[in-house]
Amino acid sequence: MINFVTSIKDPAVEQARSLGTTKDRLAAHKCLLEGIEQIEWALAEGISIESVFFEGKGLEHPFTKKLVGRGICCYSTSEEILKKITESSYLIPFVGVAQLPQEATLNSIQNDFIVVLDHLKDHGNIGTIVRSAHAFNIKNIALTDHNIDLFYKKMIDASRGKVFGTKVKSFDSSMAALGALKRAGYQIVATVLMVVLFSQLPCCAKNRLRLLLAMKQMVHQKKY
Repeated sequence: MINFVTSIKDPAVEQARSLGTTKDRLAAHKCLLEGIEQIEWALAEGISIESVFFEGKGLEHPFTKKLVGRGICCYSTSEEILKKITESSYLIPFVGVAQLPQEATLNSIQNDFIVVLDHLKDHGNIGTIVRSAHAFNIKNIALTDHNIDLFYKKMIDASRGKVFGTKVKSFDSSMAALGALKRAGYQIVATVLMVVLFSQLPCCAKNRLRLLLAMKQMVHQKKY
C-alpha cells in the first residue's frame, strides 16, 4: 500500500522524526533505517518493518515494488520531508521505521559464547565487534549499560546490519553482568591492554625492536 504525505505534521512523519535520539528509540522500541541497504539487512534478519518513506521519484523503483509486495506500508513524500526525518542536509531516498527485536534472556541463548561489551562508547568499534563476532558464529552480546544503543545508524552500518541478528541482554553494571553469567555456568575470559616498558623487554626483543626502528628510519629517509 502506498500513501502520499505532504505535511511534516502527518502522524507517520512525526513518529519517524521522534526516533532521532537513543532515549526515544529505546522508549518506542523502534529505530530508523537509512537507505536501501539498511532496510535489506533488517528484512534479511526477519525484522518487522513498520513503514518506509521514499522520495516521489521512487514510485516506480523496483525496491518500492518489492516493499509493497511484502505488504509494507509505504509513504511517497518530498525531499524536504525526508531530510527532516533523517535530520540531514542530503537526501536519503528510502527511510524505514523498524521494530526492534526483543531483549534476550540468558535462558534463550543457545550458544557457548557471549561477548560482553563493558561500557564501550565508540559506535564504529561496537558495530565492528558485533560483525566480527558473527564471523565466528557468536550472535550473543551482553551490555553493561542500558543506554548503549546498538541501533544507532552508525552501529548498523559498522556491523553491516548484524545487530539485527544479535541476541542482546543488558545489565545494570559490569558486576551484575559477570555475576549473572557465572551463575549461568559461563567461564569469564577478559582482554587486557598492557603497556610494557622498553627496559623490561628481554635482550632479543630489544634488538628486534631496534632493527625495526632502524629499517623504518631508512625507508623514511629514502622517501625524501
